[in-house]
Formats: sequence, C-alpha cells, structure tokens
Amino acid sequence: MEEHEREMLKHDRSDRAQTRTLRQSFATTIKRTMVWTLVATGALMASYIAYCYREDSPIESSVLIAWFTSTVVQVIGLMYIVANYLFPKGENGNGKS
Repeated sequence: MEEHEREMLKHDRSDRAQTRTLRQSFATTIKRTMVWTLVATGALMASYIAYCYREDSPIESSVLIAWFTSTVVQVIGLMYIVANYLFPKGENGNGKS
C-alpha cells in the first residue's frame, strides 16, 4: 500500500508542476496580448486626437469616454478571467470545495 501511495504522490506532484508551467505560459501570453492591445488602442486614440487637431475639429468627448470605458472593462474582464483560471476556488480546480 505504501508503494502505491508514493506513486500517487509522485504522479500528483508531476501533474501540479505541469499545471503550474501551463498556467505561467498562459499568464505570460495574456499579459503580452493585453499590453499589445493597450498600446494599439492608445496609438489609434492618439492618431484620432492628432487628426482632430490637424483638421481643427473638436475632439468628441463621447469617443474618448467610449474608448476609456471599453479599455477599463476589457482589462478588468481579462484579469477576472485569468484570476479565476490561475487561482481556482476548489481543491481540484473545478470551483467546488
């Protein structure tokens, strides 16, 4: 019985190490994607503002509000999803205790 328990523990450690590696990879990919997205949307917004100044037209506040709101919602939403995946609530990762 002891040999079986040792094998189970060894297998469990291996599974946890593999899961940790996959989660680190996933988190890194999400971080890079978020940074790239924020940089890209920031550049698009900067080009919109530059266009408005160049054309001497007013910068619409509704555009700025929509951009800022959607960016905040996107970041919070992705962080919530990532946090739920990386830190499951249950012992076995399925959300049940």
